[in-house]
Amino acid sequence: MPSKVTEKGETELIKAFERTKRDIIRRGIDGVQAATDHLEGASRAWAPNKTGNLEGNIRAAEAFIRAIEGRVVIRGSVSSNTPEYDQYQHEGVREDGTHRIRQYGKGRKGKGFITGPAREEQGAIENAIAFHLKRVLQ
Repeated sequence: MPSKVTEKGETELIKAFERTKRDIIRRGIDGVQAATDHLEGASRAWAPNKTGNLEGNIRAAEAFIRAIEGRVVIRGSVSSNTPEYDQYQHEGVREDGTHRIRQYGKGRKGKGFITGPAREEQGAIENAIAFHLKRVLQ
């Protein structure tokens, strides 16, 4: 026999769900920020390091939340602040195709210094997000 929920009990339950939803979003933002911070460090370790300028230009943006088609989406990104030069270094070729990088500095992978770590560090990125989300459920 199903139990009846009083109006007061239903109101309290709805409030509890809303608190949990807010906590999940907050922890999700924390997790995405931790993941992008991790990716920033991994990208800097891959970046060509002739002068150190490129490595210093790589930044993790602050994680943010958006509503897209009725869903909550949390995003983070890693990029650089000198896009034309950094794109050339990242892709290994100038946009107009006039020059290819034949060899990056020793000890660094160079080409793909943002997308490469994103692929290689996928597990660590997922773990960073999961760690923060699990805290809501404990």
